[in-house]
Amino acid sequence: MKRKIWLSTFAIIVGMFLLGNNCDYGIKPDAQSLVGEVIFNGEWPESATMAFIVVTHEKPSELILDQNLLKGYYQIPDYDLLARPDTIHFEIEMNSGIYNWVFIAVLDDAAVDFAPDNPNPLGWRNLAGEYRDPENPSRLGSVEIGEGIPQQHIRIMASFDPPYQGVGNPGSFRLVDTQEGGR
Repeated sequence: MKRKIWLSTFAIIVGMFLLGNNCDYGIKPDAQSLVGEVIFNGEWPESATMAFIVVTHEKPSELILDQNLLKGYYQIPDYDLLARPDTIHFEIEMNSGIYNWVFIAVLDDAAVDFAPDNPNPLGWRNLAGEYRDPENPSRLGSVEIGEGIPQQHIRIMASFDPPYQGVGNPGSFRLVDTQEGGR
């Protein structure tokens, strides 16, 4: 009888150990993420080699788009980029916070050449579209991520149609406000 109790206790302990090893992190909250789609208008520039969806807390006051902004990003996969799609769906895991600038950056080989004498460094010419406020498209849209906050679904319009003058086109960049629809 004593032996049966010891064997049962041993089996329970071993079973709990094995089950416990399968739980890497225990109970944790659902990942917080930003979901949405980017709709591209116009023909993709032939020279486009990379594209990113970038999420940052604030738009800089100076007209400088540098690699520090590209820290919070989702790279559009190469297989999507090669297909030159009209629409890309995305989901980006995010830390809690308020993000006041979500944009699309399209890069060519010159943008990733960080040589000091590069005539076409990473800059505003790489900006293809921004998330706009669905209620007032003349303003940038804001995204709030956090526990207990409903997940937002955003739509970003990126336009390669004239007057786009970014990657693949000479001149300086001018953004076209084409945001339509809602969240």
